[in-house]
Amino acid sequence: MKKENNIELGQILKQYREKAFEGMGLRRVAKEVEIDYSHLFRIEAGQYLPNDESLLKLLNAYKLDAGQKLEVFNLAHLTPKYQKIIDDAVEKSSFKDPKAFVGAFYRKSKKKK
Repeated sequence: MKKENNIELGQILKQYREKAFEGMGLRRVAKEVEIDYSHLFRIEAGQYLPNDESLLKLLNAYKLDAGQKLEVFNLAHLTPKYQKIIDDAVEKSSFKDPKAFVGAFYRKSKKKK
């Protein structure tokens, strides 16, 4: 994955965090979301990609809509298990509506855990 994508993903996640947890510091949000502070800092700085579990925690905590989640999915480097779910959905063209796409992603990913 290109470093520019890491930086863009980090910036977007930071914006969503600041909106969802207005006025809260990064350490407090990290504790609230149950992610290590340094891990979250590095993700937002574009130095580190979140693993699938961390990414899903952040998306849920930030209360993003389907379109926002889809934007993050498109930038994130997911493990093959999660990427296959997305690729299958796109290939079948069964999810033209982002809400249906994201809903199916979450349902399928939770079943595979």
